[in-house]
Amino acid sequence: MKYQMTTLEMYVKELYEYIGINQPYQIDISYISKKMMIDLRHSHYDSQYTEFPGNKVINICTDKSKARQWEEFCHELGHALMHFGNQIIMPSTFRNKQEWQAHNFALHFSMPTFMLFELELPKYRNQAVGYISMLFGVTSEFASERLKHYENQVYGELFSQAIMEQRQDYPPPFSSSIDLHDDLPIEEKPSFKAFLDELRQHGATEEDIRKVIEDINYQEQRKFSQLIPTDTF
Repeated sequence: MKYQMTTLEMYVKELYEYIGINQPYQIDISYISKKMMIDLRHSHYDSQYTEFPGNKVINICTDKSKARQWEEFCHELGHALMHFGNQIIMPSTFRNKQEWQAHNFALHFSMPTFMLFELELPKYRNQAVGYISMLFGVTSEFASERLKHYENQVYGELFSQAIMEQRQDYPPPFSSSIDLHDDLPIEEKPSFKAFLDELRQHGATEEDIRKVIEDINYQEQRKFSQLIPTDTF
């Protein structure tokens, strides 16, 4: 499958390339902080990012587990790289937006897409969550949320490719070629069955499959409805 990374996924990949990390076992908070020129501190206070003239500081709360410390470091790193301004005097809407962006960054930086692509994930989701949690040193809750993001991105890409492939299945007007499966429902066509098998191999449930079929049928109905003339004579 040819996957088109999002802007954030590419940004994270380029960051890791810049600091010379390409495997999960190489990830280290101290090393990343040094390469990013960030002053890393540890205390019993809440984790937070603070910027002083010529100095960027991330404090990590030592009362948390190692997994939570890594997650909170990634969150504060997101603030350091993407945001400016004092959240204390910031309107709540802006502050909430920054917190959501930092959380999303943390999910991607702690478990980068380009590294996930290299993994042979277990078939069952709970096992996949446990594997990702162990490999990237995050909590199972964080791993589960990231896996859901990853699944949505992959399924979305597969869905887009399936739409394009189905469109290519239709011969051009007045073509002499004949599609032997043209009168079959879309879910019965061999090419589409192969696509569904690929989804199942990636861990899709039958409920996921049903939704994909419904979405594609809806798209096909819309496409053909646009071909029906609306003018009356």
